[in-house]
Amino acid sequence: MCQIQMEHQSEDSEMNQHTGYSFDHLKRKTLILDYDIDTGTTFDVTLVEDFILDKTCDVYLDSFTTFDAQINTTANFMAFLIGFDQLNIKNSTNTAGLKDKLVIPNDATALTTTKVHKGKKYNFLCTVQPTILKQISGTITNLAGLASFPDGDGRFIMELLFVNRD
Repeated sequence: MCQIQMEHQSEDSEMNQHTGYSFDHLKRKTLILDYDIDTGTTFDVTLVEDFILDKTCDVYLDSFTTFDAQINTTANFMAFLIGFDQLNIKNSTNTAGLKDKLVIPNDATALTTTKVHKGKKYNFLCTVQPTILKQISGTITNLAGLASFPDGDGRFIMELLFVNRD
């Protein structure tokens, strides 16, 4: 009888897990987005292979690097606002434009340079349920909702860290 109860507990603990794949040995997964952005405010990245999340994960921004981002000489360019279509970011704010967005300080002080931007280590984004991601899309703007890459040859590399919940 004890053996049956243990099997039942195991089934219950796996009820909310993706049934097609299991990667118990991987507690963390990294997703790196490399995107050449023009003067627009949207990005859409198709992944080279399916990004399989077989457990509930907390998602963090590990790094954010830009080339040729608008320099932070005015209040509207003091930070980047990043929104994701596939990630359900929820936050509270006193400014409607910041609602459900990730805010990253803009450390760019010159055009046509590479800059690493991050205010703190492991910026928590959200929690995601088991899924398979084939693409990541969203927006990246300044605080006024305008383009953050003025010259049409900008680029960003964003590293997202997915950590399994125990």
